[in-house]
Amino acid sequence: MCEGGRKLLKIACLGPKGTFTSSALKKFMRVRGGMEEGKSYEIVFAGSVRGIIEKASATDVDFAFCPIENSLEGDISATLDGLAFNSNLYITSEYIMGVEQNLLAARGAGMSDIKAIFSHPQAIGQCADFIEKNFGGNIEIIQTASTATAAQMVERSARAAAIGDLELAEKYGLDVLRRDIQDNDSNATRFVTVEKKRSNPVKDAKTSIVFAVQHRAGELHKMLSIFHFYDINMLQITSRPAKTVLGEYLFFVDIQGDSQDENVARALDVIRGKTLFFRDMGSYEQYAEEKAE
Repeated sequence: MCEGGRKLLKIACLGPKGTFTSSALKKFMRVRGGMEEGKSYEIVFAGSVRGIIEKASATDVDFAFCPIENSLEGDISATLDGLAFNSNLYITSEYIMGVEQNLLAARGAGMSDIKAIFSHPQAIGQCADFIEKNFGGNIEIIQTASTATAAQMVERSARAAAIGDLELAEKYGLDVLRRDIQDNDSNATRFVTVEKKRSNPVKDAKTSIVFAVQHRAGELHKMLSIFHFYDINMLQITSRPAKTVLGEYLFFVDIQGDSQDENVARALDVIRGKTLFFRDMGSYEQYAEEKAE
């Protein structure tokens, strides 16, 4: 229980402890209102991004905190797929955190000892140039469910290293072989909170939708031209396989404005009526850099 008898918020997050997602969640909660783990919320860990979405959809957690996009590696497909096919979940806010990757190994191990690197696929991709320059083809790359899982796996091996946050070195008793090994210093990840109910209308909002169109020439262009007709700024578009037949895709689009704004509501109604599949995934306040710590 919280102080004053209030219940702790339950938040689903990628585990185990020490993942970038859990570190970002703690920072997000402090920015959100000075909330501290154990006093105002508790983290319910899941072993995968898919697991986070499932907990948000099927259990009593208040919301889930999910990575959705990285500036170097692009979209987090498991998050997009989970939101597209879970009709009872909505994005309610977003948070952007810079990512610093580090090469971690068991105490006493050196660079020349490393024969395998463990980490989450996103972290490995963010450090591809570093890996190539320092190890070439003489290294085994092993993907894990999270960076924290990678740290656990190399804790007792003098021949393996993990890529992850500095917090993992302290938590699992690892040495830091190299710091800041990401391929670009502007490396950042966008996270979203996912809940069973929509957020209230806000100023400076963005709305995220997903839809599928007829597999005919010009169909996607027709849908996107609707935003132009209603004077709506499109912020981003990406695609994912529709998981039906080869060559069919879902299109994920972020637009400026709240779905309850008159022009946005009209545009979405038109698109809803002209698409094979449509889902409004929620409207929420755009993250502003000045809110960061």
